[in-house]
Amino acid sequence: MNIENAHRKNNRLSFSGDVDVNSKMNISSNIAYQDRSTQNNPNEGYGSLGANIFQWWQAQLDLDKLKNYRQGGNIVSWNISSPRNPTPKYWDSPYFELYENVKNQDRKSIVGNIAINYKFTNDLQTILTLNKTYEINNFDSRQAFGGLETPSYSESSWYKDRNLLTGRLLYEKELGQISLSATTGFEFDQFKLESTGASSKNGLTVPDYYSIRTSKERPDYFNSITKTKGRALYGSLTLGFKKILFLDTNLRKDWSSTAKIGDNSVFTKGATLSFIFSELIQKNTFLSYGKLRGGFAQAPRFPGPYALSETYGILNSYDDKAVLSTSSTIFNKNLKGGIREEIELGTELGFFDNKLSLDVTYFSKTDKNLPTQLSLDPTTGYSSVLVNSGEQSYKGFEIGISGSPIKNELFSWNSKFNFATLERKVIKLAEGLTQTDQRYLSDRWGGLVLRDKVGDRWGEVYGTKVKEINGKKVLNSSANYVTETNQSLGNFLPDFTGGFINSFKYKNLTLDIDMDFQVGGKYFSITQMFINYSGLGTPTVGNNNLGNPKRNPVTGGSSPSYVLAANAGADSGGTYIEGVDENGKDVAYYVDTQRWWGNQFGNISDFSYHASYLSVRNIKLGYTFPNSITKKIGFKNLKLSGYVNNAFLLFSALPNIDPSQIEQVYNNVNFMEGGQLL
Repeated sequence: MNIENAHRKNNRLSFSGDVDVNSKMNISSNIAYQDRSTQNNPNEGYGSLGANIFQWWQAQLDLDKLKNYRQGGNIVSWNISSPRNPTPKYWDSPYFELYENVKNQDRKSIVGNIAINYKFTNDLQTILTLNKTYEINNFDSRQAFGGLETPSYSESSWYKDRNLLTGRLLYEKELGQISLSATTGFEFDQFKLESTGASSKNGLTVPDYYSIRTSKERPDYFNSITKTKGRALYGSLTLGFKKILFLDTNLRKDWSSTAKIGDNSVFTKGATLSFIFSELIQKNTFLSYGKLRGGFAQAPRFPGPYALSETYGILNSYDDKAVLSTSSTIFNKNLKGGIREEIELGTELGFFDNKLSLDVTYFSKTDKNLPTQLSLDPTTGYSSVLVNSGEQSYKGFEIGISGSPIKNELFSWNSKFNFATLERKVIKLAEGLTQTDQRYLSDRWGGLVLRDKVGDRWGEVYGTKVKEINGKKVLNSSANYVTETNQSLGNFLPDFTGGFINSFKYKNLTLDIDMDFQVGGKYFSITQMFINYSGLGTPTVGNNNLGNPKRNPVTGGSSPSYVLAANAGADSGGTYIEGVDENGKDVAYYVDTQRWWGNQFGNISDFSYHASYLSVRNIKLGYTFPNSITKKIGFKNLKLSGYVNNAFLLFSALPNIDPSQIEQVYNNVNFMEGGQLL
């Protein structure tokens, strides 16, 4: 969707270079700078402009007429509250939103490194590298005078600074048929995140002037600082035999400032063995390359910042007294780092002079005693506690196939296909605990929780569901669905995912097409719920089973809202609903269409859909100019390209929703779609 009065300006500058100080020392550096400014970056999710257009919009409106929202010196709207109250009802005009409720963002960042490489001998060298990441963001936004909301203004800024110093001592030696590579090194990591901001309160004093100083009441201020430090020592050894057999081993110890004082380190290890068996096979036209590999690895996982002790939020003072806020989480001074372990087995095969390649990997990961958050009964006064506990497993396959079906002097076609599965299970939570819930949708919308239950697949979502008897939905005597709370709605994780990349070249013309897909998983569509609630959805229009418009009145019964299908008049309108009664007997009704869809608000199970999709993600078309042309204009090479991102959605359970772009993420749970801008 092309959004008016929304634009982005992006400037980038990069540098890369190195210099030989002498025959033994080399200094190199890579630096990238970005300056990006954005006006009216489109929001997604419920309450955004996209939600307004797709969920609540009145299709009969002439959008061009809405552009003139200033008339006679006043702000006017099509959706006035009442004949005597011209203020907007529920929504501002989309053009008022775009041209008056303006949002600005300015982002500057620098990412770079400088490295010193010193060679003691041909076999021994040391590398010292300083990596720097610095980013600063400034925001401001306003709710304009004349709109639905109280006029307001806010501004904020945050900056992120990370410094990583690494040092390595590397020794490489060929000892006859044995190759040896040994490395030892260290890391020093320092991170800081600081944010500050302010917002007006209960309105502004000067019309059409937006600033913190013109707040009607004392503005709200906030400021936060996060600092962490990390240290590491490591060593690795790689041995190769006849370029056929390779063994890689490593040891590492990490320290983090976020873990328990005096016990804030984690020791990890790993090893990988690979065997290129094709070197032992006589060369042939079928198998060009063959490799087997297996490995074991560990990685540390530390608590987040400030998880060891209570921290307090500083609020605006009250009656000249300091006001602090407390957390609903119980902190744990004994919180330590945990370990993720992984076993991997795989093979790489090449056929027909490597024109066709196959890469297959099986992986099995285990998380044990990682820092985690467990839910508590609210009657304790807290919602959760931080502990080192639990165990989860991750298992799956990753398969990649690549090849060149056609390749000659004029035309070539290169193709890559990948496929991956993941099975994640909850093995253990904590002593005496078999399940824990994390709520991320209010009861007002039907309630929704992510439940970790011992023995179940991770990612199970629970909420309100229509009761069923023998697979048929239950209707009560008032023609409403009977619902049950705290029911399984499915798992948001897909069964498998994949991608398909094709590159075509004809002479100097290239075409790249990237596709991706997903099979399985579930999501809850707030958009679908509200477009039917508001009467914009196709299920709310058309004719019913009697051949009458669904929006016509219901006839044949004592209630104007519903009637048993067997008693309905020949001219009855309404939506036809069938199921079983609470005794399991078949029953059907014609229900007033507005009433029916209005009563489905919060019925999550009926608006939960399979998350399978097939998408053409990117298309890129390029032309490389011949050397005969580039040489004349002083260029070594020149290529002109055009591209399209998120090009086509070829398949989805809901044709207007792309499950891969679900925007409402709660603690990394992509289960809710709230209003996409397609």
